[in-house]
Amino acid sequence: MRKSSQSLVWAKRLETQAKSGVSAAAWMRDNKISEGKFYYWKQKLKQEVKSEGAVKWQALDLVMPQTQEPAHQNAQEITIEIDAAIITVRKGFDETMLRSVLDIVRA
Repeated sequence: MRKSSQSLVWAKRLETQAKSGVSAAAWMRDNKISEGKFYYWKQKLKQEVKSEGAVKWQALDLVMPQTQEPAHQNAQEITIEIDAAIITVRKGFDETMLRSVLDIVRA
């Protein structure tokens, strides 16, 4: 499920506030955002994240190299191509980071 443009705007605003180092009240005052609207979106996005917790699958096209040699069983990296994005995943990758990157690419 793709996030609405409003959800994306508010996710960015909430991230900006969290990284700002100032209190939510001060940030809202400085950015002229009502407390009700701020906390509404904070709760809404939190629930969206919970509802997205289920496993989702992305269709990928597998392109095998055209060689006579069999693929190496202990590959050190794989490459994922989604539209124009090319992602190289090395052995020992951070699964959480990969999920975040894939979410951004699919958005």
